[in-house]
Amino acid sequence: MPTYFAVDARWLAFREEKSQAEIAHLFLSPESKPVEIRRLAEAHNIKFALLHKETLENPLKNLEEAGFATVFENKAMIILSYESKGTGE
Repeated sequence: MPTYFAVDARWLAFREEKSQAEIAHLFLSPESKPVEIRRLAEAHNIKFALLHKETLENPLKNLEEAGFATVFENKAMIILSYESKGTGE
């Protein structure tokens, strides 16, 4: 299972890494609607999201409406699990 990091693709060496970074940026973009997030999760088999709270830009509500649910949270991070039952359009 691949790992998607929302990092600056300039610092990545391989095409696959750069593609995965682009997908991560789309997934976490504040402009991404729940239906777009759900499509990305389905298309790329994204089952979990580990998010650092200080860098989270996409409203958590969008991720929840896309079908993700919080399974762990502390003051620094949130772990979400994809349930593929999203409601957002």
